[in-house]
Amino acid sequence: MAVAEYRPESRSIIYRVDPETMQAREVGRVNDHIGALACDRSEGMLHGASWGSRRLYRWKIRGERLAALGPARRNPSFYIDYQDCHGVDRQRMLCGGVSSYRLAGSAGGVFRLGGLELVDLARGGPVHQLPVEVSTSEGLPLTQNPFWIEPPGAGLRGWFLPEDGRGNLFVYDILRRSTSGS
Repeated sequence: MAVAEYRPESRSIIYRVDPETMQAREVGRVNDHIGALACDRSEGMLHGASWGSRRLYRWKIRGERLAALGPARRNPSFYIDYQDCHGVDRQRMLCGGVSSYRLAGSAGGVFRLGGLELVDLARGGPVHQLPVEVSTSEGLPLTQNPFWIEPPGAGLRGWFLPEDGRGNLFVYDILRRSTSGS
């Protein structure tokens, strides 16, 4: 987990948390705001995104410390700002996020768009982008904060927690279409 000041280009401390004891141990420090992390256990790598997801980081997990693998890479995608990311399989992560757009000709009107991106970690850019048009009754995109998606059978199930503080957990089942023509 990353702990950072709530402002761009701040500093972060990255911790490893033991799920059984809930004890946190520092494994690294970064001179940037790291807002999303994904672990690739098969490669022993940790991937992170800066505030606004403009920079992508890679670290090798070496015992109880992280070792940076070169400088941060520029993220070519400006579609959404990643809020949460998860390792999907070797060299890919799924990121959820949000972006706000000022509406032209409106008096301060803002359109908030949520979305998901499947990111290729080897090349440092998105493979697929999917807008998520579902919002809370207050207008918050589902992908504004933490999410989790997994395949429970014939499709995908997503859990979303978009609100800050106390909030609602939204659960959606996404079923695959039949390709047999029926």
